[in-house]
Amino acid sequence: MVSKFNLQQGDEMYLCSDGVVHAGVGRYLSFGWKWDDVASFLIGQQSLAAFNLCNRLLDACNDLYENTPDDDTTVIAVKIRRPQTFMFSLVLLPITSWTVRLSSISIN
Repeated sequence: MVSKFNLQQGDEMYLCSDGVVHAGVGRYLSFGWKWDDVASFLIGQQSLAAFNLCNRLLDACNDLYENTPDDDTTVIAVKIRRPQTFMFSLVLLPITSWTVRLSSISIN
């Protein structure tokens, strides 16, 4: 199945795996996080950059899983904005953990 739609400047789109709604099942929540609860969480974080919003949601899921996930958790946040030019420095740090998080991606 293929879905096509148009996004405009200011639009936001969030994609989450079932690991998000399963967070907390059998621990804090009998049936996990409902989609409405996830949506409310995201609406409360809209002022954050996409990267920070993803990290906040992943941290909240990790807390609900009590740091021992029963399912993989994937979050993608897309915010459509006008193109910007960035200058940045790259700092390489030694790997101290096998936790992987995808940084934000800019598409111009």
